[in-house]
Amino acid sequence: MPAITAAAYQGSIRSGYGDYATRILAAYPGGSDAEALRSSRHTFRHTAFAWPTWTWARLQSKTGKGKAFVYYFSHRPPYADAPQYKNWGGAHAGELSYVFGNFPEAMRPSPADRTLSDQIISYWTNFAKTGDPNANGLPQWPAFTNTNAQVMNLNDSSKAIPIPNLEKLQVLDGYYAWRRSQVGAKP
Repeated sequence: MPAITAAAYQGSIRSGYGDYATRILAAYPGGSDAEALRSSRHTFRHTAFAWPTWTWARLQSKTGKGKAFVYYFSHRPPYADAPQYKNWGGAHAGELSYVFGNFPEAMRPSPADRTLSDQIISYWTNFAKTGDPNANGLPQWPAFTNTNAQVMNLNDSSKAIPIPNLEKLQVLDGYYAWRRSQVGAKP
């Protein structure tokens, strides 16, 4: 991923988020180049994946007929030894090798990777069969509700946890509410 400067990051946030930029920068600061790089990754991940998933789960909990089961894949796959991956955790689509139990040769999965893969395969299969991922021998995966907003953290020891980065997601939720309120407003 290319480097980003603090000035470029702050400029991008200010131009992209308009009058809401100060709140976004408070949640995703970029005072240094390193902080800007980290925050740019987080804003991308949260706006592209986390906020939409959280919002869908909240709507499903409120108005849907079926249960919502949300996961957070935090396991660090055995990426190739490339410097750009040194400090990465789970990445978008990083769970796919685990879902299908099919690891690229270059990944060299450990026994722990294989165990996690077996667990994820069981969850997905159970969900496809019954609409519920749970079964005997698996850590309990609670259904997401607005009163019990938990996700299954898929990692070496999978367990239900509160929604990661909730405070940041709430800032984004405020931004999207603000944007919706601007529809039809005069420039």
